Amino acid sequence: MKITAHLSNPVNQMALRMRTNWHQIFDYHKFEKIFRGKHVEKTPVNPEHHISKIDPMNTFARLLLPAALLVFLWSCDEPRTRKIEKASVSTEFALPAAATPSTDYTVSRRGKILGAKPLPALFTPAWVDTLEFPVIDDRLALALQHQLRVLEQAGPEVFRIGDREVRKEEMAQVIGYLLERKGMAPMDAELFLEAMQSWGKDRRGHVRMTGYYAPVLEVSHTRTERFWYPIYSYPDDWEGPLPTRAEIDGQGVLEGKAEVVAWAADPVDVYYLQLQGSGYATFVDTGEKFVLTFDGTNGHPYRSIEAWLMQREDLRIGNLSIAGVKRFLKQHPEIRDTVLFANPSYVFFRLRKGIIKGAGNVPLMEGISVAADPDYFPLGSVLLAWVPEYDRKGRLTGHSFKLLLPQDTGGAIRGPGHLDIFSGVGKTGERQAGMRHHYGRVWVLLPKSRGQLAFQPVPLP
Repeated sequence: MKITAHLSNPVNQMALRMRTNWHQIFDYHKFEKIFRGKHVEKTPVNPEHHISKIDPMNTFARLLLPAALLVFLWSCDEPRTRKIEKASVSTEFALPAAATPSTDYTVSRRGKILGAKPLPALFTPAWVDTLEFPVIDDRLALALQHQLRVLEQAGPEVFRIGDREVRKEEMAQVIGYLLERKGMAPMDAELFLEAMQSWGKDRRGHVRMTGYYAPVLEVSHTRTERFWYPIYSYPDDWEGPLPTRAEIDGQGVLEGKAEVVAWAADPVDVYYLQLQGSGYATFVDTGEKFVLTFDGTNGHPYRSIEAWLMQREDLRIGNLSIAGVKRFLKQHPEIRDTVLFANPSYVFFRLRKGIIKGAGNVPLMEGISVAADPDYFPLGSVLLAWVPEYDRKGRLTGHSFKLLLPQDTGGAIRGPGHLDIFSGVGKTGERQAGMRHHYGRVWVLLPKSRGQLAFQPVPLP
């Protein structure tokens, strides 16, 4: 599919050159810190469905100062000798005289906004000029180039986001817009983009953001006293429903009926490899390194062993992170199989050379690539997300705006209220993924639906 950047239009190029006019005159966030004397974490909201009430006096103060500043700048400007013809502006896309102020709010320990009001639809239009965009650095630009490759692959040509049908070419326009602004944070997105907010897991805009990673396992080509536990490929010759985890690992029903691609030292490591969907294998007997890539499932439903552990009143486990569960099972080997068999789902693998790739068949990039439900967040789309941030101890410290790219899928990632963020490789990736279990907010970015440019900017007099 040939991608044509939508900024080739001369009018659009003029708009880009003029993007630093009126809307960069005044910084509301700086003013608010001075006026109110405190820092309050911010999130933009749809003004028609605001989360909490805005103090009228604060709103008045926010509008008075920039208005006075504009009058001052007007009076100081030199007289013009030529008449400037203003472009006609549709009232639907007319920009306000000043940036829309953010709304104060309180965030719970899980990252949810307390008192958030329900959103009216699965995807609700948001005011793009109330959103913040990150800088398009080299790493993000590379991930966006990968996203173009995702769109060029076979798959549906048209997707539905809310009440709008979106073609692959339109998704590519969003990527083209962002790549045109490499090295900067986009300041004119409201001229070219629309944002559709997901109503999330609770229909109040809260999207659960977890993490996954690529484990690194030491394995063997042959079964030994240390490397005792099989990693199977998909049993192509099996007839009928495939067996459960308990039947495969507990009863050995696949022995001699499915290829063993490697032998592992710990069944808990194999379990979490299956949960992540792919990983790296280092063969200790030959020194070879391979990617363990997804080769199908047994078709049984996924059941969380963490939820199973929480329901057992006779078991006391304080830390349900990956590291915490691993430590608990190591301390209680007598119940290890019982815990693992509580999840009947089983994942098969095959070996290949190369690096980890997701369902979009492009390299996964830490903190950018996400696994999502393609029925709501299509592979190749671009998401602007309000993502939880953590300190070194894994404690929630706030949120920041990031661009996330759906480049993978997952059996446990279902619906509009869950994203799984790729968090890296090995022990570092495991630690980062283990921190992620909080909520954020997500907007799908789309090109303007009424032509390539919302309106032609009006020059300052």
